[in-house]
Parts: sequence; structure tokens; C-alpha cells
Amino acid sequence: PTRGAWGAYTFHYGQSAGQVGHFRGARYWTAMEQIYRQAYRALRPSGILMLVVKDHVQDGKHIETANRTAALCAQIGFIEVARHQRRVWPLSLWQRRREQGKLVIEVEDILVFERPHAAHRTTEA
Repeated sequence: PTRGAWGAYTFHYGQSAGQVGHFRGARYWTAMEQIYRQAYRALRPSGILMLVVKDHVQDGKHIETANRTAALCAQIGFIEVARHQRRVWPLSLWQRRREQGKLVIEVEDILVFERPHAAHRTTEA
């Protein structure tokens, strides 16, 4: 993992090399597309997929993980039926970054999707 991912590697995602939580960039999005496609196939029509995702900061830039996830799920055929945000608290590990004036993402998105009936499907899963 990268230096930025080391804390997640050690404390949250485990040590398996195949753990998607360690992936970055195109590798991450390719893996997530496979996962969301499998979820689509596994759900019955009107089945619900709920995701909790958090945007992140990479090289000082805000990376919009939630919007990209929503677009990917829509491309697969899911219909977004709700989106909520909640504040991440406590920030603990990120507090020092904020105190240094660095960008900190303080909310996570709860995305709710429905697998539509076959007549509403937009793309081939």
C-alpha cells in the first residue's frame, strides 16, 4: 500500500493483498464495478443496495468517490432512490490535518439504489 493507505492497511482492511480497500485509481474502480455487477445479479427486481461511501483527499485534492460510485451504479442499471449524508465523528486521526489547514472530508454518503424490473433496465449487467 501507499503511505497514505498504510494506516487503513494496518488498522482497518486487514493484510490480504487482494483486499479492495488497498486498491487505488483504476484498479479500485475496476474491482468495485465487478462487485456492484455481482450485487446487481444477486438482487431480485426491486431489491435494494445500500452503500456507505466517503469522498477522500489525494494529493491535496477532493476526490468525489460518492458521485463516481452513483454514476457507476447507474451505468450498471441501478436506480438511485435516496442519498443521505452524515457527519463523520469523531474525526480523531484527521483532526491534526484540519488543524494544519489541510482539506478534510467530514461527511460520508449513504447511497440507496434499487434494482429495477427488467423493463426499466438501462444497461446489460
